[in-house]
Amino acid sequence: MTDLYDRTTGRRAFDLDTAGRVLGVRAADWTESYAYDEHGNQTHASWSGRNAAQEAQGERGGQPSATAVWTAP
Repeated sequence: MTDLYDRTTGRRAFDLDTAGRVLGVRAADWTESYAYDEHGNQTHASWSGRNAAQEAQGERGGQPSATAVWTAP
C-alpha cells in the first residue's frame, strides 16, 4: 500500500498489485477499485462518492490495450 497526503484533499491510500497497477484507492469519503486481465488491460472499474459517474463504471470488455505496438509498412 502507498499513501499520499495533500493538505487540500486529505489522505489517499493506494493498493497496488505486484506489477504496480492500482487495485484500489481509499479516501475519507470515496473509494475506487480496479481489476486487470493477464495482459494488464483494465477489465473492471468502480468507485463511490459524490462524483461517481455511474456510466463510466463496470466491465471493460473489448478495449484495445494501451500498450499495443503498431508497425509501419
